[in-house]
Order: sequence, then C-alpha cells, then structure tokens
Amino acid sequence: MNNCTMLCDAAPAAAPTAPAGAQQQSGFGMMVPMLLILAIFYFMMIRPQQRKEKERRKMIEELRAGAKIIFASGIIGEIVEAKEKTFTVQTSAGTEMEILRSCVQGVVTPEEIDHINILNASFLAMHRALDQLTVRPEAIIVDGNRFT
Repeated sequence: MNNCTMLCDAAPAAAPTAPAGAQQQSGFGMMVPMLLILAIFYFMMIRPQQRKEKERRKMIEELRAGAKIIFASGIIGEIVEAKEKTFTVQTSAGTEMEILRSCVQGVVTPEEIDHINILNASFLAMHRALDQLTVRPEAIIVDGNRFT
C-alpha cells in the first residue's frame, strides 16, 4: 500500500470534548462586562466633560461689551464689541485685537486683576485650562515653569 491510501483509510481523530462540569460562555455573557465598563467610562469621563464644555459655551454666549476676560494665553482684556464668532478686545489703551470666542478662558474680576501681575495671569489661565481636563496630569512644564 502506498502512503496516500494509508492516510485515507485512517479513522478521523475524535474532537476533544469539554470536561463535564465546564460550561462555555455565550457571546452575550462576555459582552455584559464590556458594556458595564463602557457605561462607567461614559458616566465618569465623557459626561462630566460635556457638562463643563456646555457651561463654558453658555458663559461665552452671555459675554457682552465691558466684560473683563482672560484668554487661554493669559492675556487680559475688556470686550469692546461682541460679534457672532469673535470679540474685539482692548488689552491696553489704544490696543485692540479681534479674537475668536473659543479663545476665552474665563471672566476675570477687577479684584483678581489687582491681585495678580501678567505672569500670574498666565499661570491663572493655564490652571483654569488644566482644571477643565478630565484626566489630571501629574505635572506640566511650560517654558520652564512647573505647574502642579
């Protein structure tokens, strides 16, 4: 007999069977923990960030001429004119610039301005930006300044 005939005549090997006590998990049973993890992720990370962004958009929509604002870069100015997508802001006497509404970090009170200088204003803007992050970094170094 040749090798081909011997292989064809051999009985097929039996499929391995699971032990009597073991059960196979269904696809749905494996999906439940994954869905729970996604739900926790949504309620702990995504939803709070959406709420903060909604509050920020509302604050920016309510800004009018005369409001003192701080930009993400730390520049402080007073709104001279509010347009649909931009603000015209006076940063010092005779100096006006047009900025996007999305660049506004927050409203600054005159008391805050009196208590801080321009460097601290930059720090304040960066800390406010960091406070909006969902995942808080251990440390951030910007231009040699350490933020913790």
